[in-house]
Amino acid sequence: MIKNAKQILRRPFTTNITARLIRAIAVGLVTGLIVSIFRWIIDQTMQLLYRLYSQMAAHQVLILPYILLMIRVVLVKSF
Repeated sequence: MIKNAKQILRRPFTTNITARLIRAIAVGLVTGLIVSIFRWIIDQTMQLLYRLYSQMAAHQVLILPYILLMIRVVLVKSF
């Protein structure tokens, strides 16, 4: 049965609408938490890379282990 506007406005918070609203809020909170954690990880990784790159600029010997590590990461990701 298709409801008209008067029927919906008479009972705006039926259990169906309330359940959907609660689920929508929960999905929004979980999504926000996941995005926040992802952005925090990116920020922490960038800080680590800035420190690592400055160390490699000062000590060129560290470039070879870094290159080998990156090659290993690429090989692991490709399989």
